Amino acid sequence: MVIVMKILTNIIAIISLLLTIYYLYLHLVPFDISKISLGFVSIILLILPILIEKFSKIKIEKYIKLIYYFFLLIAFILGGLFSLYYNTLYFDLLVHGLFGLFLSIIIGTKIKVNSLPNFFFIIAIVLLIGFAWESLEFFSDIFLHTDHQRRISGATDTMTDLLISLVGSAIYSIYFIVTNKIKK
Repeated sequence: MVIVMKILTNIIAIISLLLTIYYLYLHLVPFDISKISLGFVSIILLILPILIEKFSKIKIEKYIKLIYYFFLLIAFILGGLFSLYYNTLYFDLLVHGLFGLFLSIIIGTKIKVNSLPNFFFIIAIVLLIGFAWESLEFFSDIFLHTDHQRRISGATDTMTDLLISLVGSAIYSIYFIVTNKIKK
């Protein structure tokens, strides 16, 4: 299983890098500095886990790398660089729902959802990280001249994204509680 995760992670990372290089190629002529900046941000995000492990004592678990690269591919590269957020109905909601679900799974492997406080703790962490993501979208709109809330107002987009992340997190937490009750 570990080998499969490592191979899948590498495949997703390579596809992401190739798509980013293609994206940069598309925007060299005519030279579009904001789109080229986004391409370089993508490359930085792709090498970030490697840099963290190389220059710190932190060892990132394989399944966390897999989920990181998966979300980088669908959310940032396909959704942002290649505009699936704008061209595919409900793509944004799908990404945020999966984000809440997968992040809850990661947290749930470390914290057992056997009590109401743990249930709310997992949801609080998901919403905190969701808030950080929405803040990045906001600052990207301001400084990189992107338009993450193009179709609807920024407040509506942010609240919808956070609520969908909450639903994804709650689905996992409820599933974990129910399966633990059945086991007992």
